[in-house]
This record gives sequence, structure tokens and C-alpha cells, in this order.
Amino acid sequence: MNEMHDSTTLPSGKDPFPSEPIQVSSPEEIPSLPAKRSHAKAFWFLLLCTAMSSLLIIPYTFALLGINNPSMSVITITTIAEIVQDVIFSAIGAGIGLWLGSGIGLGAPLLEDWLNGRREAARAFVKGLPLAFIIGLLAGIIVFILAALLSLVAPMKTSEPANLPSTWQGFLAAISAGIREEIWTRLGLLTLFAWLGTKIVRGGRLSASIFWIANILAALIFASLHFTNAAIIGASGVAMVLNILLLNSIVGLTFGWVYWKRGILLAMVAHFACDIILHVIPPLLVGKF
Repeated sequence: MNEMHDSTTLPSGKDPFPSEPIQVSSPEEIPSLPAKRSHAKAFWFLLLCTAMSSLLIIPYTFALLGINNPSMSVITITTIAEIVQDVIFSAIGAGIGLWLGSGIGLGAPLLEDWLNGRREAARAFVKGLPLAFIIGLLAGIIVFILAALLSLVAPMKTSEPANLPSTWQGFLAAISAGIREEIWTRLGLLTLFAWLGTKIVRGGRLSASIFWIANILAALIFASLHFTNAAIIGASGVAMVLNILLLNSIVGLTFGWVYWKRGILLAMVAHFACDIILHVIPPLLVGKF
């Protein structure tokens, strides 16, 4: 009769169940996983900023329409409609940007860290301010020069003379557009296109090619939003389309790049600086304060 082997002994002779107790780390010794970033605080903050910035665009809109002394009822209805419309757009844009963008390196991590009291986020924002502002100014200067050249080569035909808002109205509009339009088109649309690109392309990583395709699409939509201003003065024709699509796409691509490299807050700064050149300097030059 063959001798039976102990089933608890490995062929190597080692006991699979050693008598010495296994050392388990205490809860204090186990490194904690990084907490998942909450987007709710940034979401509501952006909606609040949108509502406040919506008020700033109203004087510019009235001036562009040639409404010099609007009645209180017109002001009230316009204000409510503007805020409701803009907040809805920003809710969609911020929701897409914050929840989808965080997984592909976009979103608003700097803003979220700042809202959560991380001082390094505030320092990073302040450090990036000068470059973002300079980039915006340069983009505005380039567009200003190109617009002047295009007006010589292919002037836009308008059915009505354009009303030039004053310097202070243009300044308020620059703040408003920098906040609202960046939430809608960069944080919202660009992030959505980039996220879809990472889902279509194998690997799920935001590459430079995916980003630039998304940036171009978002910039074209951003440019098309400005057709409403052309409609106000009755502009039409190929020159109008070329002017609006080309010039606004240039600045849109610039703001998109700043968003990608430095975050949505500094993209807002670049947009504001660009609009200083486009909406504050012109009335200042003709003495319309």
C-alpha cells in the first residue's frame, strides 16, 4: 500500500499555511486614495458668475440696437430673458465641461481647487495672468488689423448704420463675453467634442490632434454666434460671412489653446483682454466715453 501524502504540504515541502501570523497594516498606515473631485461647487459658482455677467451685457445690447432711453418694462423683460437664457446655456456648458472634462485633462481643476481653499491654485492663477492677458491683447490687435484690411478689400454692406457703443459699455461687454462665451464654447462645446474624440479613437486619451479638431469645431460655432450682431445692422453677403467666420475663429482658436494649456479661468482673461482691443479702444479713439 502506497504511503499517502499530506494534502497540506506543497511539493517543495513548504507549508501553504504558515504558523506565523500575517502582518496587516493598521488603518493609519494604509495610504488613502485621492478623494474624487466634486464639481458641484464650481458648477454653481459658474452659474452665479453667468447671472451677474448677463447684467453687464444689457447696456451694450441696447446701444447696439440704438435704444437710448428704454422704458422700465423693456429693461425688466430684457434683463429677465437675458439671465434665464444665459444661465440655461451655462448650466449645459458647465455641466458638460466639469463632469466630462475632468476625465480627459480639461474641465476646471484650477477653479475647483481654488474654491476648495487650496492656496497653490490661487498662486497658479495669478502667475498665469500676465501671459493670458498678453495673448488676448495680441489676438485682439491681430484681429483689429485684419478687420481693417478686410474692410478695404471686401467691405461689408449694411442696410443701417452701425451704432457704436460707448467705452464703458464696451468694457462691461468685454467682462460679460469673457465669462459667458468661454463657459458655453470652450468649457462646454470644446470639451464635448474632445471627449467624443477620445471615445471614437482607441485609447481614450486626449491627443493634440483630437484637441485641435475639437478646437476648430468649437471656434467655428463660437464665430457663428456673432452673426446676430451682423443681423442687427443688416449686414449680409460673402464679405460679412468671411469677416465674422475668419476673425472670430482666430480668436476662438486662441482662447481654446489657452483653455487647454492654462485652464478656463485664464481663457476668460484672454477673452476679456482681446475684447478690450475690439470693444473698448475703438470708441475711445473717437471720444465716445
